[in-house]
This record gives sequence, structure tokens and C-alpha cells, in this order.
Amino acid sequence: AVRNGFGGDAAKSAESYKLILSQLNPEIAKVPEALKSMGEHISITSKLMGGDIVAASGVLTTAMNQFQVSTDDPIAASREMGSMMNIMAAAAAEGSSELPQIKAALEQSGMAAKTANVSFAEANAAIQVLDKAGKGGAEGGVALRNALAILGQGRFLPEQVQQELASAGVNLDILGDKSLSLADRLKPLQKIAGDSALMTKLFGRENMNAAIAMVAGIDEIERYTQVIQGTNAAVEQAATIMESPAEKASRLQARIDDLKVSVFNATGGWLSYAATIGSATRDLSGLAPVIMAMGKGVMWLANTQNIAGAA
Repeated sequence: AVRNGFGGDAAKSAESYKLILSQLNPEIAKVPEALKSMGEHISITSKLMGGDIVAASGVLTTAMNQFQVSTDDPIAASREMGSMMNIMAAAAAEGSSELPQIKAALEQSGMAAKTANVSFAEANAAIQVLDKAGKGGAEGGVALRNALAILGQGRFLPEQVQQELASAGVNLDILGDKSLSLADRLKPLQKIAGDSALMTKLFGRENMNAAIAMVAGIDEIERYTQVIQGTNAAVEQAATIMESPAEKASRLQARIDDLKVSVFNATGGWLSYAATIGSATRDLSGLAPVIMAMGKGVMWLANTQNIAGAA
């Protein structure tokens, strides 16, 4: 059995490998180094999710698939997975949206963010701002997706909306400029943030509150984007969790399980009979007084017969 650096046993490692190959690309199996590295990322993330390998795999593979990370170079893809892992862990630590909610939001908005050239870090920042505004999980993801779609319409917005935005001094070209960050694209809307009627015309009644929250949270989006990049947050959080009594006990059990497998292999499988042999031995031990009594009885009968014959 092979344990990874974070206390996972061989069975969990095998499960993570299976999930990687099925959810990303089976060709990754041809590059064992990349597969092992991705498995380690899943193991680390699982520590932040109560040891749930499947949930951790879902978070990481959803992020990669939604942002269309190429797996043509598995080593590079593994590095990107590690970066995404740390960004999401740092975002969860800084904000209020946890990893399962981040996954749900990315399922709804990740591809739209990628298409709109919004970085993974800034998408996570926006998800955290929306979560604090009461738009958590999938709801926040839908709100972000819709906002990005509307910002990208530019000159294709309804004529009346374009005129009113122009009258308010809002530059439509900036709203849809994919070379700018999301925060910079939102900044022109600060001029109309107090005009709920125009914000409703622009974003629609169902998206208006989320749009206002993002415009009001521009500074927070920028702050989150900066502080959640370039960290080792997931690894550090996992290391802290590993010091808990429960995790230490889990690692000890993993070592015991490994020892069992090693001894089983070394004895050619005879260890599997140990329990049966032990049980039989206990049964025989329990019968020992009876057997001894029977033996004494046989000896008494024999002696009695010998005495009778001699008489």
C-alpha cells in the first residue's frame, strides 16, 4: 500500500486516480507523475472537506473543466490544478463561501467567466462578494453568469438603455472590454448604481440586486483577487487539520493497514487463516479440561479391567 503525504491510504489514492481519469482525461494515465500530483491535490483538498475524496475531486475537476484547462500537457494541467486549489482555499478562508458552494457557483458561471476573459481568481472574488450579498452557491453563479452576459452585449444592448447609459456618462466600450478586469468593467456603472430603474433596465429585475452588490463591492473584488493569488493556502490549511487528534489516529490506522497488507504479502496469504487458527486454538483450549477428564476416565476403565483380569 502507498500512502500520500497527507495520510491517505492506497484505496483512497486509487479512488482519486479513477476520478481524475473519468472526469478529466483518461490519457493522463500515460503520465504517472502528473496523475500522482493531481491525486495529491485531491487528497489535500479532501482534508478541507472532511476527508471526502469524491467531493474534493468534484471541486477541482469542475474548476478545470469550467475554465477549459487543457490536459494535453498533463504536467502543466497538474500545476494549474494546484494553483486553482490554493485560490479556492484562500477565497474560502477570506470570504464566506466554502468549497462546496464555490463549486456550485463555478458550475453555473465558470465557462461564462472564461469566455469573458475573467481570471479564475477574480471569478472567485466575485463569487465571494455575491455570497456575502446573499447570492450563494448556484444562485451566485447564475447571477455572475447573467451579469457577464449583459456586460458583454455592448452595442447590442437595447437602444433606449444605450442612450440612458450614454446620458449618464457610462462608456459602453469599457463594459464589454475583455482586456480589462471585471472590476474595471464594472467601474463605469458606479455612476448609475443609485438609479435602480436604470440598473433594472440594464440587468433585468432578477439580476438587478446582484449587479448592484457587485458594483458596490468593486473594492472587495479587487482586494480578494489580490490576496487569494500566489498562496499555499490549501496545503497550509490541510497541514493544520493534520495535527488534529482525529487525523493523527487516521494516519496511524493507515500505517496499520499498510502493515497488514505487507505482512499478508510476505506470508503468501497465510495471514488470512490466522483468525480461523486463533479461533480453533481458543476452542481447543476451552475443551482441554474435558479432554483431560475423558483421558482420566479411559485410564480408570483400563486400570479397572486390568485389575479384574488379574483377579
